[in-house]
Amino acid sequence: MNKMSFWKNLGNRDGAQLRCDPKFRSLRSSTSRWIYASLVMGILLMSAHVCAAQSLIVKAYVDQNFVSIGQQFVLTIEISGADAQSAPVPDPPDISVFADFSGNSSSSNMQIINGRMSVSKRSINYYLARMEGKHQIPAVVLNFKGKSYHSEPITIEVSKGGTGPSAQGRQPSQRPSQLEPEGELEGNLYLVGEPDRKTVYQNEPVIVTYKIYTRVDVSSYSLSKMPDLIGFWSEEFELPQQPSTHEENVDGKRFLVAEVKKLALFPTDAGEKVIEPMEVDCDVRLRQRRRGRDLFDSFFFDDRDIFGKRVRARIASEPIEITVVPVPLEGRPSDFSGAVGSFKYDASLDKNAVSANEAITLTLTYKGQGNIKILPEPKISFPAGFETYEPKVSQTINRKGNTISGKKVYEYVAIPRFAGTHRIRPTSFSYFDPTSSEFKTIRTPEFVVTVSAVSGTGAPIASGLSRQEIKLIGRDIRFIKEDSVD
Repeated sequence: MNKMSFWKNLGNRDGAQLRCDPKFRSLRSSTSRWIYASLVMGILLMSAHVCAAQSLIVKAYVDQNFVSIGQQFVLTIEISGADAQSAPVPDPPDISVFADFSGNSSSSNMQIINGRMSVSKRSINYYLARMEGKHQIPAVVLNFKGKSYHSEPITIEVSKGGTGPSAQGRQPSQRPSQLEPEGELEGNLYLVGEPDRKTVYQNEPVIVTYKIYTRVDVSSYSLSKMPDLIGFWSEEFELPQQPSTHEENVDGKRFLVAEVKKLALFPTDAGEKVIEPMEVDCDVRLRQRRRGRDLFDSFFFDDRDIFGKRVRARIASEPIEITVVPVPLEGRPSDFSGAVGSFKYDASLDKNAVSANEAITLTLTYKGQGNIKILPEPKISFPAGFETYEPKVSQTINRKGNTISGKKVYEYVAIPRFAGTHRIRPTSFSYFDPTSSEFKTIRTPEFVVTVSAVSGTGAPIASGLSRQEIKLIGRDIRFIKEDSVD
């Protein structure tokens, strides 16, 4: 048997038969490297083909598996994977035997993670149940590029009245039901302030996120009243201009939830604290049940595309009670200034050897998570004979994510006037770590500065000048007043 005829017959034989064939053994022994490489390549190509076939996934699900006659339910069809961008969303199966179609909408989502693009598309279909009994929604089938993809069938039960078994046993809802015509706002639109914790240490932040929960069309909103924050340092997190939204199931109802404000509040003293309510004004459209559009495609709607009664509603969050625990007295370091969080503290000197009257810069840097603004000015002990000036202070605060972090930098300029070996003593910084409930102290190293005498070239500089007025002749060093960054 030649190689060509062998490979023609290879596809018609299983692995066990192939391994027992003496002709295959002989061929492998004579051309083992070539066959092995070819076989491995074939396996890799087949694996790649299988992976490619799985790159398109079709799913179907309903918002509830138990409904009553006349009740609306939602069938969502979703395709995802690398080929989803070019593949069409399949049509819903025919379920007219037990339900009437009442409208649909569509949406798509694209994400790029680690350089890979992920695309998903959805078709949201609304039905009214009309026949009692246990029914099956057939599998959704998508034929694309010569291949067939399908979802799993879904069982749904329609009863005469009520909602069937308790909501705890239901599949999570994916899309909310539309409001009844001219639906009421009560229970369908409200504001919640959610703290990440209810008990904190003094100067430990509590993160409060304010969210609008809605089942009606909110065309716009505005903050009408901020909470009274007396007794707190506050930092506001950066949020996107378009509110970040997601869906939640509350007491069996699906709500669109939009984050509209996020604050980090640092209590300045211990005791029981109350964060007063925040108030938001919303422009709302109360409308008839609509076809062909999903309420949850966007948090905002174009006025030209909305009909119904327009109302302006003011919603307010509930007061939030916070217990603030004092920082312990036991084990408190003498240099503790009230900083609570997680920090690093270091120092650097730009030069260790200079001539008399030549400036040096000592930089001390705080980094970490916590209230950056209250980090104290370091206590520096410069040697005698060093002329010093007020430090340049700068700070950078990161208000993204779920923590307030950043750094604070103090830059000290000093001019040694006399030759010799001088030492800048270490400094220390102590803070309280709420995670471990312990005080921690960080010390900087000692710096040794060697100052050499320079005869006839060191220009005397009058003492008492501010750092904004210093000009060191021949060194081209200038200090310009800079405001610290908030």
